[in-house]
Amino acid sequence: MKTLLVFSGGGLPGLDIHAGIGMALSEFGVRPDEIHGTSAGAIYGGLFAHHAFSGIPPANIIYDLVDDDARDTRFLYRSRFRHVNHMMHGKKMAALVARHLPETFEELPCKLFTYAVEGGSGRLVPFGGGDLRRSVRASASIRGMFPPVAFEMPEYTKYYSDGGTKANVPLPVYWREFDHVIICVATQPTSYQGSGLIFNFLLSVHELMEAQVDKIIEETFGDPRVTIIRPPVDGKTGTMRFNHDLIGIAYRHARKELDRVWPY
Repeated sequence: MKTLLVFSGGGLPGLDIHAGIGMALSEFGVRPDEIHGTSAGAIYGGLFAHHAFSGIPPANIIYDLVDDDARDTRFLYRSRFRHVNHMMHGKKMAALVARHLPETFEELPCKLFTYAVEGGSGRLVPFGGGDLRRSVRASASIRGMFPPVAFEMPEYTKYYSDGGTKANVPLPVYWREFDHVIICVATQPTSYQGSGLIFNFLLSVHELMEAQVDKIIEETFGDPRVTIIRPPVDGKTGTMRFNHDLIGIAYRHARKELDRVWPY
């Protein structure tokens, strides 16, 4: 019996939501054969894969994080708005990923795939081997928030950014090969404070991500192999601000959903 886990994007509050869902998954003894994640889902997917067979959900790691663990706002970005194309340096996010994830995909006890968009071509690229930390950072490098992540090749350098614009819910095309598919959706109402092109862009991307969620629900609707866990989130949380209250909300909702279907 093969199990597939899919973790959507959702910014920093998305990590809280996935942490709550992950607590329930571990409590019900869900041991995935394969995990796919984008953006926040790539970070949490890496954490879950790292602890997949230990029975220890990484919720405590998420709960102890504060906004400044991931945020390193560029100095004077507000007064030089037209000359700055991303708000964060990305160094704190890199340090955060390095603290909690192994260096390579091959060190994980189960398969993990993360997704990012290739600069220039706009092509969606899956990563499933090699540099885990860099691949996760690329998947989570929200355009307008973080700089793209460079992958240096022998003859050229490629840059990758947030995979959520094209695969916010990265359900693989071969999902029907699995006996159990659990889709964890952490995309929730998001507020962006401020004004300008970057914020308008982020708002339009959020609408695009919501449309992707609807598409996945439509594609899998009625299939008995599929469980969609989408905790109801009231209110709005900024995309770069944690809201640890969501951990408990997501945990309770995920327990109810899994209680209906697990074990199969």
